[in-house]
Order: sequence, then C-alpha cells, then structure tokens
Amino acid sequence: MTAAQTEYSMLMDLLNGVFFQEDKEQAKRDFYTLLPKLYNSEHRPWEHNYVVREDGQLMAAVGMYPLEMNVAGHALRCGGLGNVAVEQSCRGKGYMKRAMDDAMAAMRAQDCDFGELGGLRQRYGYWGFERCGLQWRVELNQANLKHGGDAASEVYEARALTRDDTETLAELRRLTRAAPLYARPNAAPYDVLRSWDARPYAVLCNGKPAAAFVLNRDGRGINDFQLFGNASLWAATRAIFAILPSDIEEISFAVPSWETSLLAQAERLAEAVKLEPSGQYTILRWERVLRALLELQAGCRTLPDGTQTVKINGMFGAETLRLAVGKGNAVVEPFTGTPELELEHLEALRYFLAPYCARPRLPWFPLPLFMYSFDKV
Repeated sequence: MTAAQTEYSMLMDLLNGVFFQEDKEQAKRDFYTLLPKLYNSEHRPWEHNYVVREDGQLMAAVGMYPLEMNVAGHALRCGGLGNVAVEQSCRGKGYMKRAMDDAMAAMRAQDCDFGELGGLRQRYGYWGFERCGLQWRVELNQANLKHGGDAASEVYEARALTRDDTETLAELRRLTRAAPLYARPNAAPYDVLRSWDARPYAVLCNGKPAAAFVLNRDGRGINDFQLFGNASLWAATRAIFAILPSDIEEISFAVPSWETSLLAQAERLAEAVKLEPSGQYTILRWERVLRALLELQAGCRTLPDGTQTVKINGMFGAETLRLAVGKGNAVVEPFTGTPELELEHLEALRYFLAPYCARPRLPWFPLPLFMYSFDKV
C-alpha cells in the first residue's frame, strides 16, 4: 500500500468510525457514498484535512475544502469545513480545538474570503461562525396545487438522473451558472448533486429542463430545488408529487432572493413563504464579501440611496469601510475617518447577514448570502 493509500484508509476509517458507528449494518453509511465530490480518493481528501496523531495513528481530523464562487461577477473563495471528528477515546484532550485552529489558519492562508460549516451554533461561534445568510422557505401542499393551479398546457415530467445523463447534467450546470451567485466545484456534476447520498432529478418540458430538484437520502423530502426561465412552478410541483410516495402531502424547499420569478409564483401558489438563515458562515475578508453581496442585493431589488461607515473587529483584524448606494450602484471601500458604527465579528455577521437583528439597520440588509446544500461540505 502506498503512503497516499495509507493516509486515505486511515482518514476514512476515523471518519466512518466516529460518525457512523451506531448505524445498523444493513443501513451502514460511509463518507465515500455520502459525499463522492470530496471523499473519492481521486480528490485526495487527506490533503485537505488537519489532523492530530498519537503514535502515528489519526485521532482527530477537520476537513477544509476550498470552493470557488461567483457572486455578482466577483470571484470569491469559500472555505467549507466538515468531518469534524475526534476518536472517542481521545475526547477531552483538546484535539478538536487543535484541528479546528489549524483548519481556520489554512482557510486564511489559502485566501478564503468566507467560510461555511454545519453544526451547533454556540460550538462553532468560538471560531467566528454564526447562523446567517438569507433564504426563503417555500411550503407547498397538494391542496395548493388543486386550488391554485395555472393550468399550464405543457406536460412536465420528473425523471431521475444518472451519471450517464451527460447532456442534461451539462445543461443543468449551464442554467445554474446563469444565476448571479453560483459555485464552481471541481467535481463532476453528478457527484455534486449526489451530495449526502441524495437523488437528483430533472423536470423536463418538451425534452428540456424546466426545473431540477434533489431528493434527500430517504426519498421523502427535497434538499434543493431550482426553476429555470419562465417554467411553471405549479406544473413542476405536480411532476414532483407524482414521483413521491403517495402519503406525502407537503414539500418545502429553500429559494435564494434573486430567484424573483420563482418567488412571485410561490407568493400566489404556496401555503407559506418564510424568511430564514441560509447556513452558518464566517467572513475573513469583509471588504471583498460585502462589496460582492451589496452589489448582488442591488441587482435583486431597488435599494434606497445612502451611506454607512463601519469598523468591523473581525477574527483576523479590523476593517473600517464605507458602504454606499446611489442610483442603484453599490460601493464598498476602505474608510479612514471616524466610523458611525463599530461592530465585533459576530455582531457584524448578524447585522449584515442575519434575517433578524435587534440593532436598527439600513433597509439594504440582510444581504443575500446563499448556498445550495449540494455545494456545502
């Protein structure tokens, strides 16, 4: 066995043992199956993990997987943290803190603009993460479709995707990249959509994708949903219910703010449309991220003119910035004067990005940071 094969085997044994040791044998999970976009050996996941060893054996690991993003035409780099694992016999030795500290240092060294992870809020608040971002939760039931239909004349059909559906997968990637915010993963499109052992589908109308969705592992809920062009939400949702188990009466999915056509249809059709955080994020380079997101926000809706100056005491140093909107144009730039507002790091995340903030703030906020679940670690 080569050194690389040994490292891969040791990492997978640690992760699978920590996370899935309680699984019943017939339903045993593993990271290779759950996240092929990261844990296929060709992606060399051991090179993205920051580990603690005892006598050469892995006892703790934290993965940091960079992802290139396009946000309103700006190239941003996201550091996704995952597989935070500590061997049970080593709990309480501070190994998680060591590995997390190393992963955060790597995120900064690799010029990441922001970071994303999943997990307990207070636990990861120590490393500067907060539940924030912005998405709309659309809830639809069978009665909505019965009484609120738009009677689309075209036939919509949901079809499961396989790795061999290269043309459809390529078209879905093209449509996704037409959005003002999208990720550019290195992995194959099918492996990305299969994240967390999900089941990708396309909704076809006259042979072309009208929508795409990803069912969760048990096939009873939707992880992600996208509607393309002027497609009918009513017809696409009918096609989704047609392939779900008959006892499922309601579905829900998250929608980013820039999907205005979808949200307009949901406003008329859905049982409810709710505002909620889109994930758990931190920001390492405030000027770059706020510039991209404020421009994205200005493209989503009309913003009132104004300015605000703020000092942000971030995790890796302070930044004093001027934010301005005038005639629909957004500007974020360094500011050398006395700022109107001073915020600590977690306060700033809530102020700029959280759906709710107790502190009074400009109507520009919250900013619409969003990631589909298939792009997260």
